[in-house]
Amino acid sequence: MNRAHTTALLLGLSMVLGLAQTQAKDQPRDDNLDQKGKRLTMQISQFPTQLADSIELRVFIRIHLSNLVFVRSGNEFKAAFEISLFVVGDQDKALATHIWREEISRPTFKATRNPDSAHHSSVNIIVPDGEYEVVVQLVDLDNRNTFGAREEIVINPISPDSLVLSDLLLATEIKYVDGEPIVIMPKIGNRISDNVDTVYIYLSVRNPTSDPMEVTLQYSLKDDDDEEIAGHEQILPLSSTISTYLIPQATEPLTGREYQLEVKLSGAGMTTSRTFPITIDWTGFSQLIKDIDKAIEQIRYVTSREQLNEMKQADREKGHELFQEFWRALDPSPNTPRNELMDEYYRRVAYSNQHFKSYREGWETDFGMVYIVYGPPDEIERHPFDSQSKPYQVWLYYDKGWRFFFVDVNMFGDFRLDQSRSVYPRGSAWY
Repeated sequence: MNRAHTTALLLGLSMVLGLAQTQAKDQPRDDNLDQKGKRLTMQISQFPTQLADSIELRVFIRIHLSNLVFVRSGNEFKAAFEISLFVVGDQDKALATHIWREEISRPTFKATRNPDSAHHSSVNIIVPDGEYEVVVQLVDLDNRNTFGAREEIVINPISPDSLVLSDLLLATEIKYVDGEPIVIMPKIGNRISDNVDTVYIYLSVRNPTSDPMEVTLQYSLKDDDDEEIAGHEQILPLSSTISTYLIPQATEPLTGREYQLEVKLSGAGMTTSRTFPITIDWTGFSQLIKDIDKAIEQIRYVTSREQLNEMKQADREKGHELFQEFWRALDPSPNTPRNELMDEYYRRVAYSNQHFKSYREGWETDFGMVYIVYGPPDEIERHPFDSQSKPYQVWLYYDKGWRFFFVDVNMFGDFRLDQSRSVYPRGSAWY
């Protein structure tokens, strides 16, 4: 099948991949992308205290500015709101409550409408072990609109004689108070931008003994293939109570998208460890893309062979630049950070990989090719047991008058497009 690309195809694809398609009922949704659509996001981390029967909850809150009312005040625009935080236990009883007011300002109204602009807040609360629901509610003091978030947590009992390691926090901003590092605001969702030079892993350790001691810290950062990208080992001196530390990590070697970090402590016959994921957000790329080189290969349905070869044969940096230029030219809203067309295309790639995989990846199958370019059909006719033919499917697009006929050629689920029995715009797509 010749998948030659034309300008007409790109124009048609831009229309086909309109936002009306993105909400199709069988389309997968990416949780990380949906975070941007939330009014408020929350991250809860558990940190040890000096007492074995309690834990400090550090609640970090991200408030999206576009959901607040900003009122002109002099040369600025200000928003005022009240935040209520409740830790709810058995029988909906509030074990802890914290209520406070905040005011934020921006120099221009345009700065308040940026969909990626947000305000961060945090609060620390000490609670005993148990099962709880943490509820955060925000009230806009100008229009009284209310929104919030909630999350269930479990605080497990801690042995007084055990070494305790806090949850790990990923941060790019750190300040020091009395010589101790303090996280200004962690990266909620453990996501960092590729334009940051260094990130810090922040952790806290509880020493179960009454005397200072030393422990061995082992740090390992692994990629998707379980290969260690970075790691080291060092001796940490612990005070007699709580000690805090920072582990710097340069981002230069992080060329992939997803990593797994493990921190292990051992000493005096005790061990404890924590793991958590780290995701790199590549500037100018859809968050659905996990491998840029593969993402380049996956645009073969909507680009010319010459363009594709140019991207693949260029060095890595130049190839990525050409890839960005390709999608930038198709961006339906170039003045916003998000490229909706790119997101929709790779959402369809992800759906195809999940639902159409055979001996090839789902995006490489004929099912995947049609789904990626034209989106979900209005109806699928399945014929798995017709006695006079091999199993086949017919995908129908009623409003466009298209019909795609797929035949299981080897009877093992390898459905191929039968062009002779299909009706679709061949002149503008493939032929």
